[in-house]
Amino acid sequence: MGNLFCCSADENVPEEHTKPQPKPHHDAPAPAEGEGKERVKEEKKIAEVEEKKKEEEEEKKKDEEYRGIIEGDDHELKVPSHLVGRLIGPKGATIKAIQSESGAKVHVDSDGDPAVVRLEGQPAARAAARLKIISILDPPSKTLKCPKKLIGRVIGTHGSTVKSIKEKTGVTRIDTSRDGSDPVIITISGESQDSVDKAEKMILAIIHPLSSEVLCPVDVIAALIGDHGANIKELRQRCGDGVEIDVTHTHKKMKDGTESVVVQVGVHDDDKKRLNKAVHVVEGEIQELIKAMDYQGPEGKKYRALANQHAIKRSQLYEASHKAYARGDGKAAKTLADKAKAEGKMMKQCNQDAAE
Repeated sequence: MGNLFCCSADENVPEEHTKPQPKPHHDAPAPAEGEGKERVKEEKKIAEVEEKKKEEEEEKKKDEEYRGIIEGDDHELKVPSHLVGRLIGPKGATIKAIQSESGAKVHVDSDGDPAVVRLEGQPAARAAARLKIISILDPPSKTLKCPKKLIGRVIGTHGSTVKSIKEKTGVTRIDTSRDGSDPVIITISGESQDSVDKAEKMILAIIHPLSSEVLCPVDVIAALIGDHGANIKELRQRCGDGVEIDVTHTHKKMKDGTESVVVQVGVHDDDKKRLNKAVHVVEGEIQELIKAMDYQGPEGKKYRALANQHAIKRSQLYEASHKAYARGDGKAAKTLADKAKAEGKMMKQCNQDAAE
């Protein structure tokens, strides 16, 4: 059914004045020196802007599949028409695999937009087919931040490192933001959460050759982050240049059964002493926050727990905002960022109430 997306090649603006120019009429003033070159530069700049705009629009169209826009139930799904090709696959290979693995029959009516996908079979078979379709069209994803100076290390020569990560983990896409910002936003997408998690670990190992996990009880994660991330920023400053401290979305149980959040501490070189020092600083800060909670009583703990909920929600919203920004949807990114800020204000208020 043809290619769904077309990537336009860079336009070459023809250089003017490469051919001999006709002599100006004796009544017309000769063009000012350099005027012709400036005009060519301006035309080339306009062409580049237009080309970039086209590319951004194309990327936005392609990345709509990551917005969770697949609707429906186990009998019928509505799928944007530009994703039908991915669902069917080369010579129908993908849809045949879905039917074979799930036991359900899949019929695609692509006359309209969105296309209608109908599922037939036993309830369990239909449910399995639906999950497979969603995993293909709206796959699990994660975003990471990478210092701009290290993004080349992640990509590799001619994309060799990214290609290797995809082959080893099974993820389908590893994309980077293109707006020149620092840090660079990396978006990982795959058919399963497990493949995405594996790719995340491999990329983090590249960004931070040496890293360590520090567990922080969920009750104090809001205080560890601080208002607008102020406390994390202060910890980074205390640890010095070349140290990264990132609060992840991964939860783990501590030895005593306490629910905790993984804080990733890493260094940009192989300096183990620097890493150990940074880990010591973070662990010390967490212990101080735990001690502070012990003296707050049940009322203070209640507000700290609420602050933690707002902190987690804020973190999730900021991650969603980064994803929207990376795919070129500035409007959605701003809306999500505003919601994240609102959660941050509520977190701050809860922390203040806990301290009183």
